[in-house]
Amino acid sequence: MKKIIYSIILFSLTLVLLSSCSRDMEFDTLSVTPPSLNVIVYINGNQAQRSANATVAISKINPADGSVIAPSYFTKQTDASGSLKLTNAELLQIFPVPATGQPRGGKLYFSAKSANNLQSGTLTSAYINMTDGETWQWVNIQ
Repeated sequence: MKKIIYSIILFSLTLVLLSSCSRDMEFDTLSVTPPSLNVIVYINGNQAQRSANATVAISKINPADGSVIAPSYFTKQTDASGSLKLTNAELLQIFPVPATGQPRGGKLYFSAKSANNLQSGTLTSAYINMTDGETWQWVNIQ
């Protein structure tokens, strides 16, 4: 009988303790990856074969008529692994912060040439800059 009474008391205390716990918890999300745009230049459709020291011109496309806005905003060279990175500061030059509630972005035109200028390729792609994270674009040159 004593064992049953202890079990009931222990069960009651457990219910009281669990029912009094506050479960409304909020955690701040910290951005650990600043926004960036990474461009990879690869050769002849083989994404494993990258083009080092390729020149990439990045231009904005006019939303009104779809034409490429010249001159390009950035001309950069890929590194030894065939990639380049546009930082958030560079992206802000292309796509300034819009009015409240509007996404920042638009269409971009990528024009890439190999280091020896024998291979080239282009890509048109929509881009929306998020508050954090990396975006990747792959440009094929042939």
